[in-house]
Amino acid sequence: MLDCLRKEELTSFLYDVRYVILFYVLGDWMTTLYALEYGFEGNILPAIVIAKYGIFYVLLLKFLFMVLLFRSYQVIRNFPWLWDFTRKTVAGMGLIVSLENFMVILLGSRFFHHLFVIS
Repeated sequence: MLDCLRKEELTSFLYDVRYVILFYVLGDWMTTLYALEYGFEGNILPAIVIAKYGIFYVLLLKFLFMVLLFRSYQVIRNFPWLWDFTRKTVAGMGLIVSLENFMVILLGSRFFHHLFVIS
């Protein structure tokens, strides 16, 4: 492996981003995969990737994002508050989009559409 990548560093990173992996990577991807049967992808970048290459290439994008997140971890881990904010924000966004996709599956429409619709 790379000289700059130590096993302890990678293990620590993977432990720190376990909720990012659960919600942003797996949760969003699996619910998107299932929700596509009920609608379309609302986010422009994944929509383009899905249309041109297929849903599995979205996993490649998520992997590339995780590589960037790892690089961010290497740079900002000495600032615990900044690293906590970053990983919790990404995990929270993953949870939100996973719930949004789940609402498409259950209700056939987007949750935030119902939340912000003015009668």
